[in-house]
Amino acid sequence: MTSHTLFGIRFDAVTAQQALERLVSLAKNAKALQLPAQLAVTVNVQIMVLARRNSQTLLPIINAAPLVVADGAPLVFASKFFGTKLPERVAGSDLIYDIARAAADNGLRVFFFGGQEAYTVQAMEKLKALFPSLQIAGHSCPMVAMTPNETQRREEEALCRQITDANTDILLVGLGCPKQEYFVHRNADKLKGMAAIGLGGTFNFICGHISRAPKWMQHLGMEWIYRILQEPKRLFMRYFIDAFYLAAYILREPFRRQCEESNSR
Repeated sequence: MTSHTLFGIRFDAVTAQQALERLVSLAKNAKALQLPAQLAVTVNVQIMVLARRNSQTLLPIINAAPLVVADGAPLVFASKFFGTKLPERVAGSDLIYDIARAAADNGLRVFFFGGQEAYTVQAMEKLKALFPSLQIAGHSCPMVAMTPNETQRREEEALCRQITDANTDILLVGLGCPKQEYFVHRNADKLKGMAAIGLGGTFNFICGHISRAPKWMQHLGMEWIYRILQEPKRLFMRYFIDAFYLAAYILREPFRRQCEESNSR
């Protein structure tokens, strides 16, 4: 599988179908060999910014993940400008339907983790209605700490036992970034035999609590405008800050690449 580095993050140059096939392969291989949880990361602009700002903690986790896809049109556009050529946006909120279909076709058991109870249950029910043979291993919507204390660690151990005891093949984690990536990383050895993918607020999209932008806006990379119009107070400043950092990283990218090439010599 070809990969490219953009803004210091290693991306797999895959289509949505290739990403799906890779995730299914990771799940099957992890189950067969009882490997630690195999993490898949869907990187949008916000996650890219968080990774760069947390270069000692989050960035290594993402770069070591066996599957990293670009879930953001600006990242795909930037990749073409810098010659890394990521083939297409692989959005977690779209990929979830393909995951459910592939899991149903391959007899893989899926566990829903995170989100608000009502919305997560509704998302499960919708996917089950769409794919009747989908095997849902279970669900849990706990409060998970970013940096757990000793008591919270023991609670996480119990959650991991619940997930593994359910014979989970694919763990869908809706805790939001970076909490979901940190959770899977620090508990990977306790979540053996499965693939895990961070999906942020995707459960909210599935159940209709938050609506997606029209397809034409998604194709033009304008979904962020639609989201701001939905939740201006919560998202305007966040997206503004992300855009500022993205512009800064674009300007710095040629120098970062030059330094990377010099260090590799």
